[in-house]
Amino acid sequence: MGELRIRIKIAEYEFEADGLNDIVRAELASFKRLLPAGIRAILLNQGPEALPIADAGKVLRADGRVVSMKVRDGAVEDVVLALLLGQKQFRNNERVTGAEIMDGLRASGHRINRIDNVVSRHAAGGRITVSGKGRSRRYKLTNPGVEKAHEFVRRVITSVRDNAVS
Repeated sequence: MGELRIRIKIAEYEFEADGLNDIVRAELASFKRLLPAGIRAILLNQGPEALPIADAGKVLRADGRVVSMKVRDGAVEDVVLALLLGQKQFRNNERVTGAEIMDGLRASGHRINRIDNVVSRHAAGGRITVSGKGRSRRYKLTNPGVEKAHEFVRRVITSVRDNAVS
């Protein structure tokens, strides 16, 4: 029997245990049963891709309501997903306006006239959901969009790390 130490904090719920592997796992299972249904669903349905990227601050920055890339890397389509992920992670903003996306792209060094073509391709691909009409449109990442954004951000982090080493 191995020893196990675990510490979890989800919103205002905290769990900490150490001891024999089987005992800690049983206590963790009891803790999960005590959580509200919404948080329990998140724990069961989302894998590690849905967790915040600890190193995201190396390639993304938040300045007021604008989240932008620190490095110019990747296609506009990938950068849009990364900006939506950054809005969610840094500003706790899941429903992002087109103006916030455009400001983030401009601050990242990308110059495009309209964002609706890019987000409509993502919406057709199931990576973004669109709500509202006209100027009140909001854009939100879906689970496949979160996974694709995580892939892109990790790839950029790796390239930045590799460039710093060489």
